[in-house]
Amino acid sequence: MTRTPNFTVADLPVLVRAGRISQADADRVTGKPTPAAETVRKATAQVRAAENAAIELAAQDELTRQLTALGVPSPRWDRVGDRRKFTDAGNWRFDGRIDDRKIAIEIDGGTRKKSRHTSPIGFERDCEKTNEAQLLGWRVFRFTYRMVNDGRAAETIRRAREGD
Repeated sequence: MTRTPNFTVADLPVLVRAGRISQADADRVTGKPTPAAETVRKATAQVRAAENAAIELAAQDELTRQLTALGVPSPRWDRVGDRRKFTDAGNWRFDGRIDDRKIAIEIDGGTRKKSRHTSPIGFERDCEKTNEAQLLGWRVFRFTYRMVNDGRAAETIRRAREGD
């Protein structure tokens, strides 16, 4: 037979002060992360951000290599931390751009798992950004890492530059 506790969530601070339960146990009951859990969460987020930045830079370098092999001038990459807005309407930047043709390049990472690009709000923000860019005359091309690695991104950009 399961015992039903004879206290409520409102009683937890009193129980902690009385030493009947630990603060960690009270935090688990309320769903509040413990300081240690919060520290781990923040550190994990920082590691993921650094990994994603490294992967994005590698994808940009690979695409540049492929475009050079096709005889296509390299786009201007807006490197992480050094990005230039394309409009004053929002705080939006492209991953890469070919200004003379108004070609915008977006390399979307994390498309195979939960990420900013695949969450409902993130996807909506990407739509707003793309729509604003198109209203300003930009042609926005979106690629995944797989599309960069297998050459589809480079071929699409080559065709866009040539006007295919």
